[in-house]
Amino acid sequence: MEKTLTRRNPLRTHLLRKTFDLDGRASARHFGVTPKCRRRDAAGFLTAALDGPKTIEIAVSDSGQGVPAEQLTHIFEPFFTTKPNGMGMGLPISRTITTAHNGRLWAENRNEGGASFRLTLPIAEDVTK
Repeated sequence: MEKTLTRRNPLRTHLLRKTFDLDGRASARHFGVTPKCRRRDAAGFLTAALDGPKTIEIAVSDSGQGVPAEQLTHIFEPFFTTKPNGMGMGLPISRTITTAHNGRLWAENRNEGGASFRLTLPIAEDVTK
């Protein structure tokens, strides 16, 4: 049986946009898919898939150099940044918000090259029933 994922919680949609900072390209319409979606553009690709019956996993990946191993263990720490004018708060705040919604946020380097930032969140119950 095929399940359709629909936007049910505007806060979660906002969370997804802010978590991946894709200038709004990862809007809710990209997550209204069955049961797996992959969208590619010049910068990388977005994958959304069911991770069990009540969880969705969203991954934003690229095919660049990846995240250096010595940085990968620190990127979710407050004030850690590789940008000259960065504050180092974006990923820690995103992880805190994700955790508050019973989700998980992590990064990993891809075997094929590049990196993936992955997010899992429970699928909201349909409150309109």
